[in-house]
Amino acid sequence: MRRLRRSSGSGGSRGGRRRNYAPAATGARKFVPTGWANWLGVVLFGFVCATMVAEALVAAADGRGADPIAAALLAALTGWMAYLFATGPRQD
Repeated sequence: MRRLRRSSGSGGSRGGRRRNYAPAATGARKFVPTGWANWLGVVLFGFVCATMVAEALVAAADGRGADPIAAALLAALTGWMAYLFATGPRQD
């Protein structure tokens, strides 16, 4: 019966598990979503972000007190979420 050789280190000189992974995205591809769920998140959060930016501008023009501040904060939050969906882990 043959014995299986086990590596004693986490990486070793043979590369370990890391060699099976796809290379990391570079350039503009880092900012483009690849999976359908990532695209859906970018589109939905991007739409809400654009709506909140428009609401902040309209509320500031109408002079509605603190509404422009709240709309701008929500626009920043949803814009950040859209960015996270665009640059998140690529899982298809």
